[in-house]
Amino acid sequence: MCYRLKERLGSGSYSEVFCVRNVHTNKEFAAKFSPANDTDSILQHEYEVLSKLQGIAGIPRITAFGKEASYSVMVFEHLGPSLEKVFHSCHRSFSHHTIAEIGEQLVCSIRCLQNIHLHSYIHRDVKPSNILIGTGQDAPTVYLVDFGIAKPYRDPHTHLHNTFGKCGSFLGSPAFASINGHLRLKVGRQDDLESLSYLLIYLACGSLPWLGHTPCLENDTIISMKRDIFQCGDIPEVLLTLLSYSRSLPFLQKPDYVYLQALMKSLCTDPLCDSWPEWLHSDGTLSMSIIMNDSPAWGCKREKPVVGKRPTTGYLSMYLLCTFASRLTICY
Repeated sequence: MCYRLKERLGSGSYSEVFCVRNVHTNKEFAAKFSPANDTDSILQHEYEVLSKLQGIAGIPRITAFGKEASYSVMVFEHLGPSLEKVFHSCHRSFSHHTIAEIGEQLVCSIRCLQNIHLHSYIHRDVKPSNILIGTGQDAPTVYLVDFGIAKPYRDPHTHLHNTFGKCGSFLGSPAFASINGHLRLKVGRQDDLESLSYLLIYLACGSLPWLGHTPCLENDTIISMKRDIFQCGDIPEVLLTLLSYSRSLPFLQKPDYVYLQALMKSLCTDPLCDSWPEWLHSDGTLSMSIIMNDSPAWGCKREKPVVGKRPTTGYLSMYLLCTFASRLTICY
């Protein structure tokens, strides 16, 4: 397959994401580039995980994976902006209906997390910038992306669960990580749900108690604030129930996804709940003000260079554009 490189969509800790166009069909896709060195295994791992999850609603469709020059490249369907970007464009305010819709889709309605767990994987980095909205007829749908640190929580063949205990270094995002993650303990399905709880609280309240501090809070302080979050008075009771439930689950226990779906539905009892999510017009099309907003998308964060550190992949954009500006060829 031949693709022509277009604009840069964003960058992450180990990769760059560009918009590419199939030169034969003229259809646009997204392409994630990763230098073929020590980070190559991360993109390879993400591709292998996503390959096993193809067909699940809310999971991006992969169209190609291969190597070009000194890069590994994964091509997948072009989706809309990240939930973080949409939230910012909507003045950091979502209705309870929108929050309930997001939660229900991610947990049960389209069975995204449920099916990921059914396939023996946990995501380990559920956060607003790793959730994208669809385009066209799929604009009301949210997609979970960035499976670079996803891992099996059980043997996919025997279904023998991993044992609970200490693990290595911290992985994920401190703002949305579970308490077990902060404590360097092995995480499971309940930790994905705990991260989802923080995400929905963030959308309901506009922020989280441990965000916005300068300098950034220490790990122990964040843990303490997460434990005390039930004392906050402005959080919807349903979301506190979701958080409490996720923390109460034993490591080996399967979550009750039917209960979680009912919980999300109970978040919005307003008769106007048939309204469209904030990022859509009344006819179901994506708002152009969100499309044109130039804040980071694709689960990516713009980073500033740090003196004395090796440049991150975010500073390879010009090289990529110059190298692949004419044509990018990937065999699949």
